[in-house]
Amino acid sequence: MGFRRTVTIHAWIVCLAGIVFTGWGPDLLPLYGFSAAAEFFPSAGSFVRLAGVCMIALGALLGAVRKVEEPRTQRSVARVLVESHLVAITVVTAQQIGIWVTPLGWVTVAIFLLITAAYAALLYLPRWRIRVPR
Repeated sequence: MGFRRTVTIHAWIVCLAGIVFTGWGPDLLPLYGFSAAAEFFPSAGSFVRLAGVCMIALGALLGAVRKVEEPRTQRSVARVLVESHLVAITVVTAQQIGIWVTPLGWVTVAIFLLITAAYAALLYLPRWRIRVPR
């Protein structure tokens, strides 16, 4: 799988998740173990919606980035996405273990792991590697 396809799939995942979080943010809180949060803290639901809007913006940005043709720039983008997703994996896993402890939390961890693995493959696996001309 090449750079363009990987980024396109990532963009779709993020946009679709953003639409879901924006449209049904408060309804998703119980799936992450926060059944009382939306009732006692209405701002929790609005914060989830804000996160959804940010996801849509990231998806749009990825949609633009997928058109990059220059291999050095592709590698730089892939490297930044691996590094940022490693931080996200750390945070999401800590939240899943310490707070959520729900099946959807593990699905979230798995999605971050898969996206990170795809970008790491573009950097390190010979078959998928982005080749930079010398």
